[in-house]
Amino acid sequence: TMTGLHGKRNTGFLYPGERAERWPIDYILKRGCALAIASYHDFFPDTYDDCWGGSIYELFRSKEELNGRPQNASAISAWAWGYSRMLDCLATLPEIDSDNALCVGHSRLGKTSLWAGVNDERFKVVCVNDSGCGGASLSRRLFGETLYSMFHKNRIGTYWFNDEIEQYIKHPEKLPLDQHELIALVAPRKVVVHSASEDLWADPHGEYLSAYYASPVWKLFGKRGLTSGTPPEVEDPVYGDVGYYMRNGKHNILQSDWEHYLNTF
Repeated sequence: TMTGLHGKRNTGFLYPGERAERWPIDYILKRGCALAIASYHDFFPDTYDDCWGGSIYELFRSKEELNGRPQNASAISAWAWGYSRMLDCLATLPEIDSDNALCVGHSRLGKTSLWAGVNDERFKVVCVNDSGCGGASLSRRLFGETLYSMFHKNRIGTYWFNDEIEQYIKHPEKLPLDQHELIALVAPRKVVVHSASEDLWADPHGEYLSAYYASPVWKLFGKRGLTSGTPPEVEDPVYGDVGYYMRNGKHNILQSDWEHYLNTF
């Protein structure tokens, strides 16, 4: 079973067939897996205006609390909550093996799938695709996408993350943790981090290092993490309880990514 969110910023939908290369459904079904997808806008609209209203936070907070930026709330948390609710639904279907569930996310939803996998131990494999800063890459490396750029270049940080992070955007060296420690919270379950060779904005090297520095936690459980501080060659996947793969190409999720994710079982 795999769950994933998708969508198109400011519209809420993908046009029929758009980005079809991201969803090799025939291949996934031939591997004996089921695929469940929802638009992440259904949980939290990825827009700059009135994004708190119309989100799942309306279920839990008053209109007054959602007037402006509420405390301890974020789009990524709302989207991650959506992953878990999808799995709740899937677990009621007799034809679905919900005990072997992956959560898969690309880009901002790669950040989200990591957070969903950390918070919901029912996901046996956590697949983090081209997630960049706030996902798998190390925030303190200051390479490519940074916390500062997400707040001041395009303002997405003002709702992707909660209000607590604002104190660190100009001083990431003061962060109380970095992303390798977040990845480590998935242990002893499996985590797989993917990068793309041309996706420098997501900092492929930082994504690998984060998975590598998280690996000692898997060793405590007698599991197999990454053993080398040097990333593998492009198109040379590393399998284990901590997996890594860098494919040729740009920021995307393609069939070769899916092949590696499914091969982790």
